[in-house]
Amino acid sequence: MRDAFDLLYAEGVEGSPKLLSIGLHDRLIGRPGRAGGLIKLLQHMKGSNGVWFCRGIDIAQHWKAHFPPNI
Repeated sequence: MRDAFDLLYAEGVEGSPKLLSIGLHDRLIGRPGRAGGLIKLLQHMKGSNGVWFCRGIDIAQHWKAHFPPNI
């Protein structure tokens, strides 16, 4: 996931914003050995400028506000 983030971040800096969706399953990520990796990933991401942490509804509202449908 970190490699994916770094690649998308680099592409986004060049002027083409990217979206990285991270799907988590509680029975998998909730194990101590895996939760630590998620914490490190989030810390790495938070250390990068311009990263927006959001939910699906936030993305939908952003699209609606910035790219309204042509009816």
